[in-house]
Amino acid sequence: MKIAKVTFNNFRPYYKDVSVDLNVSGEQNIVLIGGRNGQGKTSFLLGLVWCLYGQNIDKVDDVFKNEVKGNYPRFLNKSLNWESVAEENYEFSVSVLFTNVELSEGIKKDQLLANVEVIRSYNTNDSAAGEKFEILIDGEKAGLIADDIEKANFVNDYLIPIDLAKFVFFDAEKIAEIAALGAKDQASIMDRAFGQVLGLNNYENLIDDLKEYERTIHKNSASADLVIQINSFETAKKNNEAKRIQINDRISSIEEDLAQSRSSLNDTTEQLIKRGDFSVKLDVDDLRKQREILLGRLGEVKAKFNEVVDYIPFAILAPKLQEVVVHLSKEEQQSKNLQQVEVLQEKTKELADKLFNRSPLPETDMDFETKTFYYNKAKSIISELYSDDLENDESLDFTHEFDRSEILHVNAVFELTAQYSKDAFESVFNEYIRLNNDFLEIDKELRKTEGLSQDEFIADLQARKAELEKKIQSLERECGAKEEELIKIDSDNKQSQMKIDNLLEKAKVSKQNEKQLKIVQKYIKAIAEFIVRQKAEKKAVLESTLLTELNRLLDKRDLVNKVDITILDNNLGMDIKLFDSTGRETNPNSDMSKGEQQLYISALLKAILSESIYDLPVFIDTPLGRLDQEHRNNILEHYYPELSEQVIILSTNSEIRSADLGKLEKYISKKYLIENKNKQSRIKLGYFEK
Repeated sequence: MKIAKVTFNNFRPYYKDVSVDLNVSGEQNIVLIGGRNGQGKTSFLLGLVWCLYGQNIDKVDDVFKNEVKGNYPRFLNKSLNWESVAEENYEFSVSVLFTNVELSEGIKKDQLLANVEVIRSYNTNDSAAGEKFEILIDGEKAGLIADDIEKANFVNDYLIPIDLAKFVFFDAEKIAEIAALGAKDQASIMDRAFGQVLGLNNYENLIDDLKEYERTIHKNSASADLVIQINSFETAKKNNEAKRIQINDRISSIEEDLAQSRSSLNDTTEQLIKRGDFSVKLDVDDLRKQREILLGRLGEVKAKFNEVVDYIPFAILAPKLQEVVVHLSKEEQQSKNLQQVEVLQEKTKELADKLFNRSPLPETDMDFETKTFYYNKAKSIISELYSDDLENDESLDFTHEFDRSEILHVNAVFELTAQYSKDAFESVFNEYIRLNNDFLEIDKELRKTEGLSQDEFIADLQARKAELEKKIQSLERECGAKEEELIKIDSDNKQSQMKIDNLLEKAKVSKQNEKQLKIVQKYIKAIAEFIVRQKAEKKAVLESTLLTELNRLLDKRDLVNKVDITILDNNLGMDIKLFDSTGRETNPNSDMSKGEQQLYISALLKAILSESIYDLPVFIDTPLGRLDQEHRNNILEHYYPELSEQVIILSTNSEIRSADLGKLEKYISKKYLIENKNKQSRIKLGYFEK
């Protein structure tokens, strides 16, 4: 299946009929559409998505949701070309022609491949009539596809499923935001996409239908009392769904009001700036609070400065003062050593005297000369033994002759100086200067703002701005509260369904119905096991393909060395983990740049689409926005040519440059350029070619 042609008629910048042939063939699978910013590239994608999904456009991606801004009728009225309005032509449309669409026998019996054209139009002068949505199969209306719900189901079943649209019509730069999602949200998105490309969503829908049939059998067999209880919970669920509609309507209204209020706030802010009020982001109260905070900090720093100022001379002379302290320490040690030597000499003399000259003495006493010899030897030995306990004296050129109190005073001054080093003094001084400058600046800004507020017109604008800011905050709070209500509704409905299921289990089923139940349960189990088995079998292929693509696209070869995908239980999704060459997990959100995140999601998209049962075209906007030249080369040479059998790239001349065309030339089937002149966009042949 491919898209052969797209036609815009008075849609946004496209005045009257603007068609583009997108047919590709064989290896030439790429259509390159150039356009500078603001020429109509985004409107090109927007028109395609609107044509296929209508009011569900906001479910495709945030890029399209931001265009709708919660107000679909307003979006439609804004989508009419302005030149068309001037000519009083109020209808616009977009049509998309698909070729080789594979249909089921129930849709077209004589042949399974057909051309399908989807046409969506709207008349802003006849909003009561609503949109017109047509599907033509080989040029004829399909009788079996009557209402808009059936048409939407046809698009989802045979053309491009809405869950896959995010990956078919995407902004390559913004799709990298998927990498920044939480693990749970990312797992859910990827699992839904994987289920869609494998066609497993049809089996999951079948399980839901079988479970509903199972409940019907139980309910038909239930007693009157059980039915009353079941009906009460079903009524509660229906009431909740009615509340959900009301809440969603209110959220849409809030989002519309927010968009208008933010637009008004921007306009008011611009007016204030034009009139010289450059402080629009800081109101008077904020400025006064900042001024008070700075005054307090200035007082603290000033007190600290006064505390240390007396020690500034000592801080300047700190090296010299340290020398004095060291010298005094040596003097003190030398004095202690001298005292210890004198004591040691006295003790040695006393010991020798007691040893040789006091009773009792041996009968054969030694003569005087021998006593004298041993006396002196004993003193020498004792001196040697205890000399190690004395610290070595260091010769000093002079001594200060300070008494003990003077030494203590010098040491105290040095300790205080150590607390307030020269750097510390400079730090305190610099902090004081900085805070004082900040204070003077805020004070000046405050006086200016208070002066401007005396101008009545500016005062009105400031009051309007404050009012809008207050309104926006209130709307944001209400929107948050409504979203919490939706979460509670989901929780209540789950509890109600659990209670319904418990009551249904109590119903006594007839033997005939019991046989039917067993058959239904058997089918549910078999289909569930088939889904799990299919995902498990494809898991290894997906891991291998993703790793191969990452190694081809990323310049950091060691960033991803292994891919591990886990299919989570209870339909919680698909968890993808990446590991580098050391075995450490690579987190795309923290370990990759924005450009690398874009490549990661692009590689994952390609890996998923490679397993698709659908032959899907892919449209890419902003293809190389965040990438450096090396990664651009990888994308151009290895990615786009193999991404799909039909790839439509919308690019500026700064993304895919003339110098880059050589890498794509042999794969390009057609080249176009979107040009906007006099507020009218046209599509002509050639890509930024003179």
